[in-house]
Amino acid sequence: MVGKLIKNEIKENVSLYTPVFIMTLIGGVASILLGMRFRSMSSSSFNGGELFIGLAIMIIYTLLIASAVMTIRAMIIMLYHSLYKKNAYRVFTYPVSSTELLVSKVIGVTFWTIVSSLFIVGIYVGALLLTFNDFNIIGAFVEIFSELRFILFESDSLMSSIILIANYVFSSFATISYILLAGSIANSKYIRRGRGLYTFLIYFGITIVVSVIGNMIAPTTISSYSMSRGFITDASLMLSLLRHVLFATLSCVGTIWMWNNKLEILN
Repeated sequence: MVGKLIKNEIKENVSLYTPVFIMTLIGGVASILLGMRFRSMSSSSFNGGELFIGLAIMIIYTLLIASAVMTIRAMIIMLYHSLYKKNAYRVFTYPVSSTELLVSKVIGVTFWTIVSSLFIVGIYVGALLLTFNDFNIIGAFVEIFSELRFILFESDSLMSSIILIANYVFSSFATISYILLAGSIANSKYIRRGRGLYTFLIYFGITIVVSVIGNMIAPTTISSYSMSRGFITDASLMLSLLRHVLFATLSCVGTIWMWNNKLEILN
C-alpha cells in the first residue's frame, strides 16, 4: 500500500511542479539570449556594457530565485494544502495508516525536490555552456566533483564522510518533519481559526526550540568543520547527526499521534 501511495503522490504532483520547470526554462532561455547579446556588445564599441551586465545578472538572478521560491511553494503545498482544508476529509479517510501516509508524503516531497533541483542546475549550467561555447566549463565541474569524491570516499576519513552526507540528508528530513508536525498541531481540535498562520508560527517556534536545544547538544556547526583534503572532523558531526535523527523522529511520532488522536477536519 505504501508503494501505491508513493506512486500516486508523485503522479498527482506533476502539475504542481510544472510551473517550476517552465520558469526554469524561461530563465535558461533568458540567460542564453542575454549572454549572446553581451558577446555581441563586447565585440563592438558599445559603452554601456557595465550597465547591461548589471541588469542581465539581476534578471537572471531574479528568475533563478523565482524558480527556487516556486519549488519551496510546491513543497509547502504538498506538506500542508494537500493534507488539510478541502482535501482533509478525502486524505484522512483513506484505508491507510497515518504512518503510511507520512512516509508517502516525505518520499514524494524528497523526490520532487531532488528532481526540480537537478533540473534547475542542469538548465542554467547548459545555458552557460551554450552562451560561452566553452566546454572547458564541464572540465571544471568534473574537477570539482572529482575533488569532492576524493574527500568523501577515498580519504582516510570515510566514516566521517558518510556521517557528513547523512547529516545533510537528515537535516532536510528534519525540516520536512517540522512542517508536518506544525500542520498537525494547527489542524487539531485546539485551533479552529487561522490554521495556516498558526502553522507558520508553530513551525517557526519549533525551529527556534530545536536550534536552542541542538546547540546545547552539538554547539559546533557544519560550516566550522575543518574539511581539508582527506580530513573531516568526527565528534561534532556525529552529535549533529544524532540531533537531526532525534528531532526528526520525535516530530514524525508527534505528527502521527496528532493525526490519530487530535485531528479535527473543518470544511
